[in-house]
Amino acid sequence: MEIQFSKNLKKYLELNNLSLTEFSGMLKVPTSTVHGWVNGIPPRNILILKKIADLLGISMDELCFEKRDSGLEKIKNLESHIIVEHDKERYKVVLLKV
Repeated sequence: MEIQFSKNLKKYLELNNLSLTEFSGMLKVPTSTVHGWVNGIPPRNILILKKIADLLGISMDELCFEKRDSGLEKIKNLESHIIVEHDKERYKVVLLKV
C-alpha cells in the first residue's frame, strides 16, 4: 500500500477551500512547510499528522492512504512505514490497514 499523504492533503485542502497560507496559520507552521507537504515531503512528526487530520475532519487513514472502492479486495500486505521525529528522536511507525 502506498502512502498518499501529499495527494490527499491537497485534495482535502481544496474540498475545504483552504489555502496553504490559511492552513499553515491554523497549524502554526510556516507556509513553506505546508507547501512541501503538498509537494511530496511528508511531515516527520506523527503528532502533526494527527493534528492535520483533526483540522480537516478526517481520519489519519483517509489522510495517509488511497481510498479503495471495492470492499471485497483481499487484505494482504496492507502495511506502510513512516519515519517520524519526536523529541529529537527518530521512530519507525508501522501503519496497518485493518
